[in-house]
Amino acid sequence: MNGQGAKNARTALRRRERGALAAWTSWRLSGIKGLRLLLIGLVFGLAAGVAIAVEGDVVFKRKTGEGGTPPAVFPHWIHRIRYKCYACHDAIFKMKQGGNDVTMDAMREGKFCGTCHDGKIAWGVTFESCSRCHVAR
Repeated sequence: MNGQGAKNARTALRRRERGALAAWTSWRLSGIKGLRLLLIGLVFGLAAGVAIAVEGDVVFKRKTGEGGTPPAVFPHWIHRIRYKCYACHDAIFKMKQGGNDVTMDAMREGKFCGTCHDGKIAWGVTFESCSRCHVAR
C-alpha cells in the first residue's frame, strides 16, 4: 500500500471509530436508566445466585396447570449487550410476543435457548440450573 493509501485507510478507520464512539455515547446517554437498572439487577442477581427481572427482560408466563415452577426470566439486556439482534431474530426466535412456543423439551432438543445453552457454548439446560431462569416472585 502506498503512502496515500495507508493515510486514507487510517483516516477511514478513525472515522469508523468516532462513529462507533458516537453511537455508544448516544446509547449510553439515552439508555442510562436501563443501564442503571441492569447493573442493579446484575448485582442482586449475582449475589442471590438466581435471575431476577429488570426492565427490558422477557418473562415467560407459564401455562396454567404446569405445577409450582415459577416463570422463566430471559435477561434480554445481557444478551443484547453481547450479541446483535440478528444472532437470535428471526432464525431462533420470532420477534413477536407470544410467537414462540418455548418449552423445556424444545430447549433440550437444541431449539430456542437450547441453541446456545447446550453445556458447550453456554451453561446447559438441566435440572441443576433451574434457578438461573425460573425465579419465584
